[in-house]
Amino acid sequence: MELHLHEWGEPSAPTLVCLHGVNAHGRRFRRLAEERLARRFRVLAPDLRGHGFSEWDPPWTIATHAHDVLETLDAAGVRRATLVGHSFGGRLVLELAVLNPQRIERAVLLDPAIQILPHVGFDFAERERVDHSYSSPDEAIDARLEGGTQTPRSFVEEDAEEHLVKHADGRFRYRYCQSAVVSMYKQPRAQVFARRDVYARHLNVLVYLPRERYSAAVVHALAQALKESAGARDVLSQTLVYD
Repeated sequence: MELHLHEWGEPSAPTLVCLHGVNAHGRRFRRLAEERLARRFRVLAPDLRGHGFSEWDPPWTIATHAHDVLETLDAAGVRRATLVGHSFGGRLVLELAVLNPQRIERAVLLDPAIQILPHVGFDFAERERVDHSYSSPDEAIDARLEGGTQTPRSFVEEDAEEHLVKHADGRFRYRYCQSAVVSMYKQPRAQVFARRDVYARHLNVLVYLPRERYSAAVVHALAQALKESAGARDVLSQTLVYD
């Protein structure tokens, strides 16, 4: 399926593709693109299946999401690009590195959701089954800020304006399919150990949040792949603004 695509920068510039995480959408990368990346790159950020303005139809498997990205890049005339993936988007970058490695120039993983601990995945999936609806945009904004996000309020307000939809019952909900998100938490773990040779050829930057979401073994495996990658510098551990 060809995905809805957000784009910044000159069409003739080298292509950089940004893949978002669950519950999100491609325009989450707008500030990063406009303030930094679009000076050097043609930045493309699709809404993944079940998110934003892309179609919401199943299946919502890892393979389907990966092929959606490849089909979208084909339609945009992109044969090779640098890929940036946040959270679930980072997981997709690694899947694409195995599925079609010649398409990836470099890879940047931002807090990638690669091997979430089982009890954490269960809690996230159960939480997603609840109807997350709000009486007003302000209530939605306050709820997100109270949830411990590190994102500045002005960014959350902008995101709500773009991503929040008023439904027929008068309640506001974010523009994504809850069933798609629950399905994402059910996916098998990525083969980060078996295919480290592939990641080592592409991985340039790994940024992860110092939380108990991932096993130490996964972080270590990716850190080793990063060190083996030509031109790679370091593993960064920091809190991201774009969460």
